[in-house]
Amino acid sequence: EVYVDRMDFHHLEYDENSFDVIYGAAILHHVDCEIVGKELYRVLKPGGVAFFRENSDRNPLLRFLRRLMFGQPGGFQKQKFLMIQRRGTNDEYPLTEEEVDILSNAFGGNLQRFNERFYFFHLLDYLIFKNKTIGKFFWNLDSFTGTIFPWIKKYSFLQEILLIKK
Repeated sequence: EVYVDRMDFHHLEYDENSFDVIYGAAILHHVDCEIVGKELYRVLKPGGVAFFRENSDRNPLLRFLRRLMFGQPGGFQKQKFLMIQRRGTNDEYPLTEEEVDILSNAFGGNLQRFNERFYFFHLLDYLIFKNKTIGKFFWNLDSFTGTIFPWIKKYSFLQEILLIKK
């Protein structure tokens, strides 16, 4: 069965051990991961998994630039720096390593991270150019970079997180 409900992610209205699989995209960086990690663990059945596609604060260059231009995580985020318009709410920030660690701890260390592709240069088009031709070039540059240097994928702006309840 597939369930679609709207509720506070910090206080899920489901019984313990309700789900085999939970999927989400671009959610975790909006929530208190300590509370949500415990809630996810509670509602998953033993052997269940939660899979999320999230942005990431893992890339040191992006992290430095973002903090320089818009502010620190946990505080007010400026909406614009020179010609670059920030996306998201004033308190929104990419998922930090600390938050990933909190989620991992909630699942007893049963967290795996994946980066199927390198997503970095395409972000420039999204933030600055907003041009399909340039965007396609940057998308291909990301693919090329990730293929030539597979180790760099861990610094992608996007990441996949798998939480497993043992």
